[in-house]
Amino acid sequence: MPMTGAPNTTTLTFSGKTLDFANPKAKAIDIVDIAHGLAGENRFNSQIRRFFSVAEHSVLVAIRVEEIGRPDLAFAALLHDAPEAYTRDIVKPLKVLLGPGYQRITGQLEKAIGKRFGVDPALFKDAVVKAADDHVYEIEAAHLQRGMEADRLGVRILYEGPHAWSAPWPIGLQADAAQALFEMHFKRLSERAAAAGWLSPAKGTG
Repeated sequence: MPMTGAPNTTTLTFSGKTLDFANPKAKAIDIVDIAHGLAGENRFNSQIRRFFSVAEHSVLVAIRVEEIGRPDLAFAALLHDAPEAYTRDIVKPLKVLLGPGYQRITGQLEKAIGKRFGVDPALFKDAVVKAADDHVYEIEAAHLQRGMEADRLGVRILYEGPHAWSAPWPIGLQADAAQALFEMHFKRLSERAAAAGWLSPAKGTG
């Protein structure tokens, strides 16, 4: 039989909430779902030599932003890929082909996430956050995608090129550990942002 009525655009999250991709609301956003979703999502379309989650990547970007002297942007940096907890990690060439529709969905999710946690969604694309994201991406790609020697994997990222930087822990955490790491830094950075007055007064679940 032919389908009648509007198509279903909702999805059930890990915590049991219902998220509508056509009109995502802050009340449907839960840090448990974000941490769980990002921790289970493998970077680089899974075309890499070991599991490496978006959650772990997000924490590295936040730490890099702190290290370059912008602690006020670290909470936004942690959440810069948060929509991927719901949409998956789409590689850039495919994003280009998906076009404006995909950008509209992620943009709406960014607004809902920003409202839920008191972050101006424009900060997810701040130049400092973007630079840190690109920096960490280059290091990850060198180790996980471009054939660096195997004995360098599972140790601290250290790329002796123009992006030299050492990560604070051995890379490639499994999903449970990556989720715990993300949740720990979410608590640390959100509490600091609140204490410092860096969060938006419009924060809420409406």
